[in-house]
Amino acid sequence: MAIEELLKERRNEKKPLLQLTELTGVNLCDLWLTVNRYELVVQKDAKTFFEITAPTIISAQFTLAQLQELERLLREKQVRYGVFYLPPYYLKGQGNTWLADLELDCGHGKPQTTTLVDFGYTYGEITVNGIPTSISHSGGTRNGTWVDFTSGFKLVGKNKTSAIRSLIPA
Repeated sequence: MAIEELLKERRNEKKPLLQLTELTGVNLCDLWLTVNRYELVVQKDAKTFFEITAPTIISAQFTLAQLQELERLLREKQVRYGVFYLPPYYLKGQGNTWLADLELDCGHGKPQTTTLVDFGYTYGEITVNGIPTSISHSGGTRNGTWVDFTSGFKLVGKNKTSAIRSLIPA
């Protein structure tokens, strides 16, 4: 059954539950009209769940110098984006450096491909236009069950800049 059919079948549920295997190869950016209105709950196994809201929102944290270069490209290509700044010492271990979170909505404009690869207690992996990327997300216990959750995907690790650049039209 196609993913759209599965979601339509489960539309009356507040949080549609899909198995990770049902999302293999599914472009989450194609689901923005359907999914962004509620949480998509993905089950990996009997004890591992991932609640995803806004699966088309991709963000990453950069230094101000990195941000300036990306903003130049975004303005040049007329891409909608958002930025919020973190003053020095805001995060543990941040030190005396300004940081900025850059956010893009991949549900509009140039077709993008974002797929959920895997997730667990301390990790998450997606691909952004074929670039494997780690994600940062939160987790906690709900009704005695561990649940990972995210609103959008926060890219971390060595491929985050390449993945963000792939979202900017050439």
